Amino acid sequence: MTRKRQQHRAERADATRRAWVGQELGDRATAGLVLDYVQLHADLAEQIRLSREAFALPAANLQSAQYGTVHGTPEPDRAVAGKVIPDWPDDQIVNGEGWEQYLPDQNWEAVKREEIRAAERLRLGRLEGDYQALLAGDLAGVPGWPLHPRLRAYLASQIHDDPTTALLWGCLGAHRLLASVAHGGAEPLVKRRKAMEARWRYLIEAFERDLGRRPPSKGRRNLRGRPAVEYVDETGVRRFG
Repeated sequence: MTRKRQQHRAERADATRRAWVGQELGDRATAGLVLDYVQLHADLAEQIRLSREAFALPAANLQSAQYGTVHGTPEPDRAVAGKVIPDWPDDQIVNGEGWEQYLPDQNWEAVKREEIRAAERLRLGRLEGDYQALLAGDLAGVPGWPLHPRLRAYLASQIHDDPTTALLWGCLGAHRLLASVAHGGAEPLVKRRKAMEARWRYLIEAFERDLGRRPPSKGRRNLRGRPAVEYVDETGVRRFG
């Protein structure tokens, strides 16, 4: 299969996926943003996986008087680790459990990416809380229908983080109900749906900045979806206006 044909097939599969999620949510615009957001999580999960695998690669011809030679063993550099962690025996018990879980994570690249994931989970949690407030307020008592479970399975396969998947699933269920009511033409809820769409744009832009894909001088939108020009002046101070 030629590269052009592979690209065409990938684009067609992406269009089909976006149409499917758009139909599930009843809001194609937001569905596209959600899939872009999921792709960022998928990229982050892949970076974490590669960082973990690289950290566990065998140390070739490593000589150490204390730890001996490591030949083809998939484990970190114990000679380096011995300088920063206590040399506890294998049968040492701490608080009734094995000591391994009390060791600091020496894989700094993976740690930094896990911190990004935690920050994105916190932002998504705030959005999910706002959706739940809608369910208890303007959308209270509005009949709805569940999303297809295959959608959740797809999200889980891309995100590789159960708490994030659960938060995202809660957001999508509430957004489907909001979109269905907004289609009825109720002006306040139409504006609320557009505002929530803007929130997804904000999540994506914040995620891209955390991943280093968006320069700090790039403009962003605030939580209400209105343009908020953000830039860094000559002194390095971030300003708005």
